[in-house]
Amino acid sequence: MLKGYRVKRILLSGFAVAVTVGMLGSSACSATTFTRIVDVPMPEVSYEDGKATILIEGFPGFGDPGEPVLPIHAFSILLPSGEDVAYIEVESVETEEIILDSPLEWGQPQAPRGMDISWESAGSEAAIYDDDRPFPPRAAVHVTTQTYRGYNIAFFRVYPLRYVGQARRLLCSRSLAVTVETAPAPRMLARSAGTLRPHAERDMAGARELADELADVLFVLVCIANQTGVDLSAAIKDNLAKKTERDETRHWANPKLA
Repeated sequence: MLKGYRVKRILLSGFAVAVTVGMLGSSACSATTFTRIVDVPMPEVSYEDGKATILIEGFPGFGDPGEPVLPIHAFSILLPSGEDVAYIEVESVETEEIILDSPLEWGQPQAPRGMDISWESAGSEAAIYDDDRPFPPRAAVHVTTQTYRGYNIAFFRVYPLRYVGQARRLLCSRSLAVTVETAPAPRMLARSAGTLRPHAERDMAGARELADELADVLFVLVCIANQTGVDLSAAIKDNLAKKTERDETRHWANPKLA
């Protein structure tokens, strides 16, 4: 029931403006906004050994030792080159309350995979279970950013349910809009370069040269559109719609791809 990403590019002089007034004078400073919509099924509550357990189909439970075990949604984003996560914003829709008859179960220590080790059981964290504030404090967190072969990938964790320990109350969001905005971060370029394969820097130099050439072509096209009064944004949308309809079954009917 996840609806994927809506990605919006924000420029100080945006493309929609550029196609009508030209790209001269537009700023090089940019940021990217990703919005992910998360629809949440109805939670199921069960009780055992004096503890409540919350289950949501498709949302695995997660909780550090002593902390409430809550369903989560995890996702990742391929960060634009040279940019890092600037902030996360969560908009909740249709928030409901669920009153529990028992405290919510809490996480226990887990032995590393492949190791037969017994761990002492953890008790509930009093700072959470006796508090009147929701846990976790934020419905979405940036867990980490990993770099692989020059690509920076940001990982996020979303909590559709938050727990108020003192009142044994769950705040349940049936739909969440998670917005992540990135911003230029020079250190990320160095971080990417440190994980590149041999000769990758040469390949990147070629890609940058190609990018500059493509930008020249785009600039000329925008200038022609401005001079002739062509709404380039509308023309692109109409052209893509035409190709989508024309090629809807094109590859299915190609015997070479069967």
